[in-house]
This record gives sequence, C-alpha cells and structure tokens, in this order.
Amino acid sequence: NECKVGAHCFIPDYVRGDLDSIRSEVAQFYADLGTKIEKVHDQDSNDMEKCLDFLQRLQAERNQRFSVVALGSFGGRFDQTMANLNAAYKWNGVFSNLVLISTHSLGFLLSAGSHKIIINKDFETTTCGLLPIGTPSESVTTKGLKWNLNKHKMEFGKLISSSNEVVEDFVLVETSHPIFWCTDLKYASSSVL
Repeated sequence: NECKVGAHCFIPDYVRGDLDSIRSEVAQFYADLGTKIEKVHDQDSNDMEKCLDFLQRLQAERNQRFSVVALGSFGGRFDQTMANLNAAYKWNGVFSNLVLISTHSLGFLLSAGSHKIIINKDFETTTCGLLPIGTPSESVTTKGLKWNLNKHKMEFGKLISSSNEVVEDFVLVETSHPIFWCTDLKYASSSVL
C-alpha cells in the first residue's frame, strides 16, 4: 500500500502537550493508529518544550543522543515562533541536533565555536541567514557565503546577516557566541510539512 503525502504517511509515536488546541477527531484518528496521546498539565512550558522534555528522558533511558526535527516551528503566531526559537537556545546541546523546520524555512542554533554547514541542495535553496537572537555575537567569521563576515560583531539593532547566499559546497562559521543559522526550503508550496 503506497503512501502518498498525507496524514497516513507520518504517524507519530506520541502526541504530547496540554492538548488545548487539538480537535477530538484528530486525537482519535491518531489514537486509532496506535499513537499514544499524552496530556501534560504543566502551563510553565509550551507544547514543544513538553515534547523536548519527554525526548530528553527517552534518550537517557536508551543511552543515546537523538537528532530532533521539530516540524511546524515557524509561521503562524509570532509569539509561538519566538517560543520555539527560545527552545533552540534553552535546549542547546541536549540533543545531537535540534532542527526547527516549517514549510518555508529550516534553522538550527550554532553554539560558540567552529562549524561546517553543508546544505542539502535537494531541499534547501542557497538563501541563508545568521541571526544573533537574544544576545550579541562579538565576533563572527564565515567562508562560503556571497557576503562573508570577518570578525564582525552582530546584534539586533545593528548588523545581522539576512538574505545572504551560499556560494560554495559548504559554509564555515566561527562564532564567539551562539547564533541562529537558517535557510529557505525549495518546496515551500508543498503540503508535506
């Protein structure tokens, strides 16, 4: 039975959160397919953080580090997008990777230090950005971008790198502080995500 894009292609193991916005028929649909529906009453964290907390405990039980892809992280309400960006900073280093993705963009936090980024040209465009969200980055140096940075200080209200372009096979980033890397996706009009 070949799966075409749709709800039957992506069956989660868990649906977790305060469940205040899930429609009962959607919860029942996934429950009937074997998904565990878990209501968490904690209102001090958003649903994404409730899921990341669960994944952190699960990876400890399995003695392995997970790569986490959080679908639907951007778009919609601005405050929820910012909460998801905050989670990228708050959960930095807990997982092997934490990638935030939506129908138009993907992004991840780069910790202070050196990074080599290889974009997936099958899915990503060459348009990219480096965003010093929350705190300035005193020194950012890049190689492989149309507009490279050379020990530039980046901060909101001053210099950020948006609408830049990957021009090499990979990008090297050296940053003194955490900085958010993002790219555009090629298939933004697709309903996959």
